[in-house]
Amino acid sequence: MPSQVHDIPAELFRWSPKIAGHLLAEMGIKIPDIHDATEVSESCTDHKTSEYMADAAVLLDTQDGPWGVVVEVQRNDRLHDKRFTWPLYLATLRARHECPAALLVIAPQPSVARACAATIETGHPGYDLTPWCCAPNTSR
Repeated sequence: MPSQVHDIPAELFRWSPKIAGHLLAEMGIKIPDIHDATEVSESCTDHKTSEYMADAAVLLDTQDGPWGVVVEVQRNDRLHDKRFTWPLYLATLRARHECPAALLVIAPQPSVARACAATIETGHPGYDLTPWCCAPNTSR
């Protein structure tokens, strides 16, 4: 069950969505110039049976068009389920807004960030996901 420690970082992205673009740029990710950013639905609901919810989702308005950012706050290294849901969140945001999308994981501990930054192999050649992780004293 999410707690305030979990929810507050996600709320920061809802209150100031441009933070997602600035963090990614500071991490060396080449994003076109950002004109504006808008909070968008973080719901990745499969209307058949399951509801999937990212912690936050942002749509950056860049000079080259929209850029989606899925923001996940991860406080521990229990990642089994995340290895399946994170690609779903990213694909859903990308499809919903027909734009490039990135996954930004906020982890308060470097060890958790290292675990989160591990490449997720989807099984499809060339379609693996390496999350961008932000934590104290990490570069990825």
